[in-house]
Parts: sequence; structure tokens; C-alpha cells
Amino acid sequence: MASAGWPTPDWYLQGPYSTLAACDLAYEDAAQNGQYTGLVYCHWFRGGGPYLPGFYYEVYIP
Repeated sequence: MASAGWPTPDWYLQGPYSTLAACDLAYEDAAQNGQYTGLVYCHWFRGGGPYLPGFYYEVYIP
């Protein structure tokens, strides 16, 4: 799992969120939804490629 770098295969960044609180709320919604087999809690991503800097959580989609 990538916490500060690029997501690993089958893990996808969800975001960006401007604050950790906004990311946390979206993460909790995803956790309660139950559609993902894995979740990685919110973390700061510096940006790069198609991703803007901001807070992201990650979901596992095999």
C-alpha cells in the first residue's frame, strides 16, 4: 500500500479533498457503503500525473 507515493495496482486514489475532515467524512461513507474490499485511511498526496495535491483515501478494486 502506498501512503505517500503512487497507489499500487488495484488501489485507487479517491479525492482530492482540501481538508482532512472532508476526506474523513468521505472515507466513513465509503466504509459504511461496504462496496470495497479494502480501504486505506486518508493521507496527504503531494500530487503528480493526473492527481492534484490534497487529501485522498484509497480503495481496493481487484
